[in-house]
Amino acid sequence: MSALLAAAAHRGRWLLVAGLLLGVGWPGLATALTPLILPLIGALLFLAALRIGPAGLRLDRRALWSGLRFALIFQFALPLAALAIALGVGVAGTALATGVILSLAAPPLNGAPGLAVILRAQPEPALRQVVIGTVLLPVTVLPVLAFLPAVTGASEIGGAVARLLALILIAGGGGLVIRGARPSLGEHLPQIDGLMAIAMMLVVIALMSAIGPALRSGDPALPLTLLAVFAVNYALQAATAHKLRGRPEALPLALCAGNRNFAIFLAVVPTQTAQDLLLFTGCFQVPMYLTPALMGPVLRRL
Repeated sequence: MSALLAAAAHRGRWLLVAGLLLGVGWPGLATALTPLILPLIGALLFLAALRIGPAGLRLDRRALWSGLRFALIFQFALPLAALAIALGVGVAGTALATGVILSLAAPPLNGAPGLAVILRAQPEPALRQVVIGTVLLPVTVLPVLAFLPAVTGASEIGGAVARLLALILIAGGGGLVIRGARPSLGEHLPQIDGLMAIAMMLVVIALMSAIGPALRSGDPALPLTLLAVFAVNYALQAATAHKLRGRPEALPLALCAGNRNFAIFLAVVPTQTAQDLLLFTGCFQVPMYLTPALMGPVLRRL
């Protein structure tokens, strides 16, 4: 079993590609795994915290300020700028514009530390940014929701954020406590990495449930949505990696810049809007989980 998990860690990027293909080509499996999305996200956070341990989350003043500045730029300034442009050209009420704006307002993906591990980068900066970005979310997202035409129940964001914070405290805190109590777990990092890769593959299969039907029905919105999410995600990753080039946190923070926890907002938008965003949600996963295969070599060269 240990050798199998180590092999999964070594081939993590291809497991994610396999997950995308399985999710699109086997809609029954994607639908069956959908109820497991939240537990799997919790498992990813637990495993990331278990891998890093308490020492990896220690923040000095410089690191804290850097994390706050990163969150304010990427979760506050960028979505407000995108919203202003969308309002100016009259498309702010469309599903695509709503999805792009909310994705920019979202905190980094909980699985960002796992992506960093797959790319042989430091996961600690990514996990720290996940925590900082999620804690700041109630403050940074409110101005966006206040002016976004598709969102009418902005007060409901509090419940969704509270649930996410509880997930971080329980899953992430549990991993930190166990690693602190058993430092010898540091000898089993390849096995932990393998479990993370498998969990991420299962998550991406589950999130593909809307893509397969859209592909088979020839939905004209599918290619435009895919083009938009690839452009936004990879442009943010490339720009961040270039700006921070030469610094050890460049790659993990680039992953945080482009890969966001968009799904949190499905709980707070109106039901019809949530239905309209299902295609965007599925498309949004494609560039995220293809990042190790497509963007890994690019990010290392920037």
